Amino acid sequence: MAPSHQHGMPHRLACPQCGRADLDLREYRSMMVLSADLAFFSLDCPHCAARVATVQAIPASLRDMVEFAAIKVGAGMGHGR
Repeated sequence: MAPSHQHGMPHRLACPQCGRADLDLREYRSMMVLSADLAFFSLDCPHCAARVATVQAIPASLRDMVEFAAIKVGAGMGHGR
């Protein structure tokens, strides 16, 4: 699957099952942060209901929330603040 930052759509990707290109990473089912700017996302395709799993850059609109959560639990990118 191509990185979500290509084609000017920083938070969208295509469903590998039905091919629709409007999956929104911000509508994730679960997210596991791997680094300050990278996460493993699980989301459901709203068109075919396929469960999609992908590693992508964390959308800018989610970064503050991710950083806040890291600070709250004293982990990773929030550690030391």
